[in-house]
Amino acid sequence: MDALYEKLKVGKDNKARMRSALLSITVCRLAWNVAIRAQPTMVPVLNPFKGVEIEYEAKTNRSATIAELAAFVAATDADDQPSLGTAAMIGF
Repeated sequence: MDALYEKLKVGKDNKARMRSALLSITVCRLAWNVAIRAQPTMVPVLNPFKGVEIEYEAKTNRSATIAELAAFVAATDADDQPSLGTAAMIGF
């Protein structure tokens, strides 16, 4: 599985695809765990995706400014979806 992870880290355009590789391994790990519970006699107990060393550091997100919030609310109002703007204001 480590070799698979190494291949998933590089996209077709030779750019790093770390988040995609992380998601792929995470989904496979979860699917294996679900499959072992559903079919314990068919699926091997050892989950090969469990020990994969993931090389990913999440980037911190910048908080939105009040001006950006106001622009977003105005855009959602103009798009006739004011509930989205309200949700953004509540979350802010």
